[in-house]
Amino acid sequence: MNKLLPMPLLKFSWRFGGALLALTFFLMGLTAQAQVNTYSFVSSSGTFTPLPATATNVPDVLADDDISGVLPIGFTFVFDGTPYTSFIASSNGFISFNPNATDESFNELESGIAVQRPLVAPLWDDIANSTSSRASYQVTGTAPTRVLTFEWLNWRWSYSATGPVISFQVKLYEGSNRVEFVYRPEANPPLNADASIGLSGVGSGIDSFLSVSDGVANPVVSSVSSNDDIAQSPAAGQVYAFTPPVPSLCPTPRNLTASVSGVTATVNWTIVGGGNFTVIYGPTGFNPATSGTSVGPVATTTATIPNLAPGNYQFYVRQNCAGAAGSSPLSSAGGFSVTCPTPTALAATNLTNTTATLEWNSPVTAGATFTIIYGALGIDPATEGTRLTGINATTYTLTNLSAATNYVFYVVQACSDGSTSTTPAGPVSFTTPLTVPSNDEPCGALA
Repeated sequence: MNKLLPMPLLKFSWRFGGALLALTFFLMGLTAQAQVNTYSFVSSSGTFTPLPATATNVPDVLADDDISGVLPIGFTFVFDGTPYTSFIASSNGFISFNPNATDESFNELESGIAVQRPLVAPLWDDIANSTSSRASYQVTGTAPTRVLTFEWLNWRWSYSATGPVISFQVKLYEGSNRVEFVYRPEANPPLNADASIGLSGVGSGIDSFLSVSDGVANPVVSSVSSNDDIAQSPAAGQVYAFTPPVPSLCPTPRNLTASVSGVTATVNWTIVGGGNFTVIYGPTGFNPATSGTSVGPVATTTATIPNLAPGNYQFYVRQNCAGAAGSSPLSSAGGFSVTCPTPTALAATNLTNTTATLEWNSPVTAGATFTIIYGALGIDPATEGTRLTGINATTYTLTNLSAATNYVFYVVQACSDGSTSTTPAGPVSFTTPLTVPSNDEPCGALA
């Protein structure tokens, strides 16, 4: 299984002195905004060149389902919005930039175990060493264009293979922040292989992964669906490369999340830098360029969207930067769902010996109808009681009740989109009063 992480660092000559150095670090900060799903992907034919004997061995990785200690990258490497100077390598074919990472063969790029992320996965699967295996790394070149190469040489794929199946490398490039995977098949075929190849960021969803479709010469990548069943060895010298985009002066919001309480959604996002924001929301599938409802400007990285009708929604966020920086591109879509609300504040009023006025509240009433379920105290509203349907108000008067009787009632809401409240509101109990005789009615004989 695979996860790939390219990290952006900037490529400038240092001979121009302090001013250029300052510019470099400024641009490094801009590059940090690049999200995993925006990296470009190119496959090509190259050469797999094994690391020399002088490369640093990492014997911990040779153990089954194990990881290395924290290893130095040798330069600052930015991935998924964060600069890193170290990594951890796994015996299961990935490297992680999380110093707390643990080894894991569960290779889901889209929603993988959080402690593994962010990570780069050239061949993420339950792989294992062979008698001729080696795990090593080496930094080559000079600043500001150094390259870190980590290599798994002569590995079994998967654990049940009888001998070496594949060798592969991860290369991290200083300056361009390019990530490359390079492969060489060995003498034995894959056995029970089901790998992932790609990148995985710190979050989850479409902002946070790129998955390679298969181990072929010209695969495609997706940030919508991930493939964790790759069983074909890439050809000798096959290169899969990921490169971050040119940074924007106004970073794009990312890591969109949402929570819903009743008919109010609270949406959140993260950002590199700061400014104010515009949120655009609408029904799932809407085009934010031509439709939707805008909220903003919002000064923080959270916004509240109230009074929503039940349904499925998407939302986008744009940062509005000052001056020449302009505005960012729209973020990727976030999503949330609003369900038909359960009525609240149930009450029974104006009680007589034969009538009762039932009342309730709901934050959504346009096009909604209500069902009242009532009966003797203790009824099961799912199967018992009298049901009154199609009520289009939040009050209803029951008639023909029995005097001096204990009743209970529930209310269910049906919304205009066809959904209903998930559970009945209630129970609320009430008792009809005794019949009071008039003055001219006999009261019975005195004892």
